[in-house]
Parts: sequence; C-alpha cells; structure tokens
Amino acid sequence: MPAFGHVTAAIGVALPGLVPSDARVAQIILDEPTRVVELSVSELAELAGTAASTVVHACKRLGFKGFQDLKLALARDLGRAQGVDHAELPDEPSPDQVFDVFMRRSIALLQNSLVTVDREAFNVAADRIAAARQILCVAMGSSTWIAQQLAHDFNVIGRVANAPMDLMHKQLLARQLGPGDACVVISHPGTSVHGLETAEIAKAQGAFIVGVTSFQSSPLTKISDVALVAGGHELGLTLGHDISRIAHVAVLRALHLAVGLRIGQSALDGYDRAAEININHHL
Repeated sequence: MPAFGHVTAAIGVALPGLVPSDARVAQIILDEPTRVVELSVSELAELAGTAASTVVHACKRLGFKGFQDLKLALARDLGRAQGVDHAELPDEPSPDQVFDVFMRRSIALLQNSLVTVDREAFNVAADRIAAARQILCVAMGSSTWIAQQLAHDFNVIGRVANAPMDLMHKQLLARQLGPGDACVVISHPGTSVHGLETAEIAKAQGAFIVGVTSFQSSPLTKISDVALVAGGHELGLTLGHDISRIAHVAVLRALHLAVGLRIGQSALDGYDRAAEININHHL
C-alpha cells in the first residue's frame, strides 16, 4: 500500500499504465478523493461506467487489498493533508489565489516525490553517472533548460557533460556515446518522440540511460535502465507540466549533489572554482 500521506501520488504516477476501465476508476479517485471516501463500491462503479468487480480490481492494481482498504487510506491522508494536496483554482481566480494553489500543489508534489522516486534506482543512477566518461543530458521543448542546467552542474564537478539545443546535435552526440557513458533523458509524460529516439540511439551505443519523468509506465521508463519518477497527473491549465518541472529540478539537483559526493575532493574543488568565478562576476 502507498506510504502514509502519499495515496494520490502513488495513484497519479500509476495512472498511464492502467487499462482504460481501471484508469477511469483511478481518475475519479484523483479528481474527487473526498467524495470517493463516502461512496460504496457500486456507486463508484456507476460513476466510472464499469462493474463493481472492476473497481476492486483497479484498487488491487494500485496496491490496495480492495476498495475498503483504499477508502481507509484516502480518509487517513485527507485528514492529514487538510486540503493541501487538493487545492483547486476557482473559476475566476485572483492572482493571490493562483499563487496559493500553485505553491500548495508544488509543496505537495515535492513531498510526494519522497515516495515516488525509487531509492535503489536513484543510488544506481548516482553511481553510474559518477563513473561515466561523459554524460548527455536530453530534454525537449519547455524542459530543455533543465537539461542545460544539469549539464552545467555536472561540468562544475568535473564531469564532461553536454545538453545541446539542436535535435541533430543531440543525436550526433548520442551516437558518440559508448559503454561507460550515461544519457539522462527528461520528459514529463515520457512520450517525447525525439527524446525517445535520442535515448534509443544512446542505448544502442551501450550508454546507461536514466529517465526522469512523471509517470511509472511510459515509453521512457521502458527504455531506461533506471527511471526516476517525480510528478503526477495533470492539474488543469498548465499546472501539471509546470509543477512537475519543479519536482524534476529538485530530483536532478539531488542527483547532482549525490554524484558530487561520490566523486569526492575533485568535485569539492570544482564547487570552489565555480564560486570564485561567480564572485568575479558581481560588483
């Protein structure tokens, strides 16, 4: 069963991997958790347009013993969260309401990442990147800047890392990777065609693939050697992508620091050099 306080997070990252009937049940749980606590299995089945047996099956697929087990976990978490995880924008929000909802959602998603990120996968990623000869950081669209920041951070601690903007350049560098190299691919849904193509090229050359995404089941998690899952279901407007990027940045920053600690003194020297350069660029 998902850990205390993280029921909806676990359901959210599992959602894309469910069959349609189970996914309808899961989506209602995510959209109306307070209401679901008060429903019978037949009532939830009617809302989802499916059978009561399917509701039970969906609950088991999500890691619960059954529907009652799910309701108990939801009730437990709702009492603890006091609405933080489920803050919603009104129809015509004021700027301060947007700020409040965005920050509450961001805090909740970062807390959820403590559960959704597999610690063994994180440790393996840190070990392999620390030992890598070179690292290719890949993202498409609005996540490109995250890959560029990650490459910069790895360069600071003495790793050879690149995050080109141009797709042809990405795929050229992917073809130059080999065993002992690493490729970090960042994608909120895990379905970016060009990102997946680049990952496949890098993997074919023998590089170790680290996928950073928001969902447990996606083409990216399937192709990755390890996947770091931080994010969740869509939150309306652009909130899903925006807040997931915050979670991805936090996870990758933690990964960078873990890699630096594994490298040791030379990484610490790199931080000192970067700090000296930074000081020289300020009045």
